[in-house]
Amino acid sequence: MARRVSQRSLGFELEDVEQCNRKGILFASGLIVGESIIGVIIAAIIVLSASSGGSADPLALVGDDFTDAANWLGLAW
Repeated sequence: MARRVSQRSLGFELEDVEQCNRKGILFASGLIVGESIIGVIIAAIIVLSASSGGSADPLALVGDDFTDAANWLGLAW
């Protein structure tokens, strides 16, 4: 604690700002890379499903018979 106070009083504020900027850039880069990896995984699932004769909607949560229930749920909401 005392070291932190002495560093702040000695003019290390610019180094603190630079360190925070580096952490922010690292975090933002991680988000971008993570989104890219998930996009590649989803594309691979779709390609593998379509090429093996699977359904046209491999990521669908419900089937085609859910249409009536979805309409009623939409009205109720």
